[in-house]
Order: sequence, then structure tokens, then C-alpha cells
Amino acid sequence: MTQTLPGIGGRATIDQIMPSVGASLGVDGLSNTLGLPEAPRCVVFLVDGMGLELLREHADAAPFLSSLNNVDDVVCGVPSTTVTSLTSLGTGVRAGEHGMVGYTCRVPETGRRLNSLKWDQPLDPTQWQPHPTVLQRLQAAGVSASSVNDARFEGTGLTVCSQRGVPFHGINSVYERLDVVVDVIESSPRSVTYAYESRLDHTGHGKGCRSEEWRAMLTTIDTELMELRDASTRHAADRHRRSRHDRPAVREPVRRRPASSPAR
Repeated sequence: MTQTLPGIGGRATIDQIMPSVGASLGVDGLSNTLGLPEAPRCVVFLVDGMGLELLREHADAAPFLSSLNNVDDVVCGVPSTTVTSLTSLGTGVRAGEHGMVGYTCRVPETGRRLNSLKWDQPLDPTQWQPHPTVLQRLQAAGVSASSVNDARFEGTGLTVCSQRGVPFHGINSVYERLDVVVDVIESSPRSVTYAYESRLDHTGHGKGCRSEEWRAMLTTIDTELMELRDASTRHAADRHRRSRHDRPAVREPVRRRPASSPAR
């Protein structure tokens, strides 16, 4: 079994999330350090730029997320930047092991600086970050694992470092994301689906994490995630009814808004 060490001060860390998810599905060799409940299907949905302290401070702007059960005191690593945290989440190891040590870092062989988001140096991401992703390990263990993310992120250096080895479902709108995540969940009786949301982080960088624009975006994302939860629960209930009655059910078509529709 993979040994997971505690973080600073004995606190849980972001690299323990995906191994705990895998262990909650009964996958051998992974440790459920966070004590997650057993489940046949899991969706790991990361909202970039939204920490627990901010969520508590703005609970009135995100009533759905604020109502959910919580694993207290899970912290990111150092440095607390997107490329480092996403790779720690995806691989189940910390920055000192996976090598994505910051927004920029020096390439030892050339002395040039790598921008880890833009991946602007001729480097093979699988050599720069050699560890398999947890999704990859789950797939090998018989769990249907996949990533649902913006289509423009497919094949980028960061995606290869943090999410490689499983099907990538590229989407072009939040409405398409809801449909795709639900379809992926339904496709297998045992699955883990990773999804990513970047708009809150972008709004925070541009307007500040206590601005009205940031709060409005938080409310938008909160509503979208509530709709995702409701849609996945509804279709799970449909599956249960079909299995009980042993006959096919006609699924109503999902009406998708065009990609250019504004977020609510």
C-alpha cells in the first residue's frame, strides 16, 4: 500500500485526495487517508481559486457548496500555485517528488526558464513529471477513469503531467460539461471523473477575491454544481428504476445551450 505522510503540522494535503477517492472505491494499494465513504462512482470537481476559508466567508453566495459535508483542514502544498497543486492532486505526490515546483522554474540542462502553464520549452512532460497519475492507476485497476476539461487544455504540458493516461473529454461550455460529466458517470458502474473550473480563479486575479464580480461568479458556479448534482442523482435514480423493472427507459433529450450563451 502507498504510504501517505502527513503534511505540515500533521494536516491533510491536496495530494491525499485522489488516493483517498480510489481507496473509497476499493482499489488496492491506495490509502483512504481522508476517511471518505465507500462509493461506486465519484466526481472530483476542482474549483480553482476557492479555498475553504473563502467559502466560509462567502457562504451566503454559495448556499449549495456551503451545505455539503466537509473534510476539514486539507491544505495545498508549497508553493500554492495552480500547476503545483493540480499535479499534486493528479499524481498523489508532492512537489518535491513530481517536479512541478512553481509557475516558472529553471530547466537544469539549458538554464532556460519554463513557464509551466504555457509549457514554452521543448520538454517532454512525461520525462519532466515521470509519475503516473492516480487516474491512470485507477484505470489499470479496472475503474473507468476520465477527465472532463476545457477542450483547449487537451494535450498541454500541464494536462499531460497531471491527468494523463485516461480519456480526455474536451468541452466548450459549462452546459456541455454538465451533459458530458453525467454521460461519463452513467457509462460504467464503477468510475472516477475529474472536472475542472477556472473562472473563479481568473475573476479573483482580475477583480479580487472579495469583489462583487468574484461573489457573482461564485454564485454562478454554485448553481451549476447544484444542477450537476441534481442531474447525476436523477439519472442514478433512473438507472435504479430500470434495473428493478428490467426494461429500458426512454431518456428525455437534454437541451444544450450554445457555447456562446452567457453564464447565468
